[in-house]
Amino acid sequence: MSPFTKNTLQTKFIFWLIVSMLCVGTFLSTALYFNMRNILFTEVKDKTHLLFAQVDSIQNYVRTILRPSMYQLLGTDRFILESMSSSFVSKQIMEDLKFPKQNYHYRRVAINARNPKFEANELEQEFIEYFRKTPNKKIWEGIRKIRGEDYYITTRPVRFEKPCMRCHGSPQQAPVEVIAKYGSTRGFNYLEGKISGLDLVGIPIQVSFLRIKEAAISYAIMALGGALFFFGMISVLFNRLVVHNLRRVLDIFHGEANDTQEKKIFEKIHTGDEIHEIFHATEELGTHLKEARNKLEQYAENLEHMVAERTKDLQQETRERQLDVHLFVDMLNQLNTTSSRPELLDQTLALMGTRFEVSSITYVCAAASQRSYTWPPTATPCSLPDNWTSLLVDKRAVFDTRRALIPVITQDTAWGILCLHWGHDPGMSMQTRQVLTALGQQLALAIENLQALDDLLHQRNILQSVFDGISDPLLLLDGTGQVIIANAAARSNFSWPENRVPTAIPLPSILESHPAMLSEDGNLQTAPQPGSHEFHMHNRHFMVTIYPLRQSDRMAIYVRDNTSEKKMITRMQQSEKMIAMGKFAAGLAHEINNPLGIILCYTELLRISAKSQQAIDDLTIIEKHARQAQNVVQDLLNFAHIKKNPDVRCDLFATLAGLHQVFKVQAEAKHIQLHMSSAETPVTIKVSSRDIEHILTNLFVNALDALSAEDGRIDITAEVEKDSGVVVLTVRDNGPGIPEKDLPNIFDPFYTTKDVGQGTGLGLAVVYNLVQDNDGDINVYNDNGAVFEITLPL
Repeated sequence: MSPFTKNTLQTKFIFWLIVSMLCVGTFLSTALYFNMRNILFTEVKDKTHLLFAQVDSIQNYVRTILRPSMYQLLGTDRFILESMSSSFVSKQIMEDLKFPKQNYHYRRVAINARNPKFEANELEQEFIEYFRKTPNKKIWEGIRKIRGEDYYITTRPVRFEKPCMRCHGSPQQAPVEVIAKYGSTRGFNYLEGKISGLDLVGIPIQVSFLRIKEAAISYAIMALGGALFFFGMISVLFNRLVVHNLRRVLDIFHGEANDTQEKKIFEKIHTGDEIHEIFHATEELGTHLKEARNKLEQYAENLEHMVAERTKDLQQETRERQLDVHLFVDMLNQLNTTSSRPELLDQTLALMGTRFEVSSITYVCAAASQRSYTWPPTATPCSLPDNWTSLLVDKRAVFDTRRALIPVITQDTAWGILCLHWGHDPGMSMQTRQVLTALGQQLALAIENLQALDDLLHQRNILQSVFDGISDPLLLLDGTGQVIIANAAARSNFSWPENRVPTAIPLPSILESHPAMLSEDGNLQTAPQPGSHEFHMHNRHFMVTIYPLRQSDRMAIYVRDNTSEKKMITRMQQSEKMIAMGKFAAGLAHEINNPLGIILCYTELLRISAKSQQAIDDLTIIEKHARQAQNVVQDLLNFAHIKKNPDVRCDLFATLAGLHQVFKVQAEAKHIQLHMSSAETPVTIKVSSRDIEHILTNLFVNALDALSAEDGRIDITAEVEKDSGVVVLTVRDNGPGIPEKDLPNIFDPFYTTKDVGQGTGLGLAVVYNLVQDNDGDINVYNDNGAVFEITLPL
């Protein structure tokens, strides 16, 4: 039997499918055509309105700003058409305005126009008459032919208002410039408020209409071709893919029926043919699906609302975090531009007040003076609670409804407190509170760095005083032998002016007995290595020491009696290194500490918002290494700020006994023997216990690192020499000792014999500084291991 036999399922299906596809194709083609047509009309309408808006803007600018300004400048008797006529200016601008890939038609015309070029033509007169007959109409839009082509036209009437009558009223009242340019016959005698002209904008649409029609026809042809191919495939596959499988579908329905209710439903509908059964089975399943869909829609509605709220919160949070980043960056920039604490505080308070939109913000110093700074300057300082100092001790921030108290503290120092006051409840989030707390810490770091810089400058001034106070001549020379700087002793010995040094070295007479130090022309030559030369002059024994500075092509010359030659040379060299490295350490700490603070701050913020364990682990690694870098920076600051307190004394042996308990635990952990011997009678020395602990801790740690766990031994002894008024501390180990090549540099900053990453090279430099600052001395040598001898005054 033919599959297309009358009244068969396939015949009916194919027939109605063809009819449906034809209807759908026709409808879609028609809908496409009218939709694209409406889109075209909407676009050209918007463009015409945009052009009118531009014209209005230009004319309004001329009438309200340019023309009054010209009257003020030239007087009311003058009238410059090119800048005072709104019609002239708008026409000129619109003539030059071009849309890319599309022309437009703009005219501002009138009946009896002053310029014949803008006289209304037949179509434009028709529109003028239309607006006169319907004065309530403000605009007309539609399609008209212009020069044989379809244009979408938007036009509106032009009424001559009172300001226009000066140029368009009576010729006797018109400006002389207008009469001279256009004469006295055209463009006059208009009535105020009467429609005598119009603005017209037209955009060509004929080409666009043709493209729309072509697109609709192409779509219809493609749809017809696709439908024919589809019908052919349906006719071939219908029996195989539909009829043959209908029963299989029903079997699947029956097989998937699990509970008793579903089985009863399928038994009930198992009375007709396959289509009938599938219809009823699908209807029943549709009911179940509808119920499930309703439940899903209810959940989706709630979920969509939740997602929208969360998205809004995230966007607000993102904006706030961006503002916080800018605030931190601005604060960092201030560190490079401010030179005093008041300047830093004033600028920081202004930035924070602007960012968090406070009514006022006050900073109160924790020092005894409790000096305060307030922004805005005219605002009343915030009132602090009586127990505000306890907030600094507890390192705790307080957030009230309209006030926030933020401690400005570092790890060791409390500098002050910030009080932020709002006129309303700002509704601060937890992250905003954390940012405020971090800003307090950042401000504390900035204040601490400024304080460190002030201390460094103070030390520099002290160094300059020491340099000038040296009783022996000291000079710094460049590569050509010119004196760069000389101390007071050099100026005095060589009879130089007080505030000026000569342009040549007056030293050949001193060095005549040592020609190796002079060039062929008798001038001082730069030695490849530092060298010292002794000589006699006028029954005095001198030593001249030259220190070449190769990197800067300079040399330092030191002239003095050689009574304590080695000791003084060593002191000067080490002092210069310590001062230079102290300046370097403070500067480096100043530049590094702030970014480290920001890294740690944002690591903590990211940890709060992190959603995966991997991200948290990564942040932990970042924080660990940032803390390590911060410890190094703290070591640099400690190195730069070593100071002696002359009024502090301590019981040496009591301090050693306390250290023995601490060192003993560490030594036992590494299976190393520790022996410490000292007298039982208390001995007071002019050194603080903190300095003693710092010195011995550094030496003990170095010895501990150098020893193995098999037979390692450390001996710490203290001997009092009352006749000499000193006490000698000895730290001895039985390790490999210090290589001879490293002994001269062992106290240099950043010089270390440990592996990379095992030490900063500052430990022995700090020990040397502490000993020197306490008027002591330190020597190192090898004797079956390393031996450090420290001499300190009683």
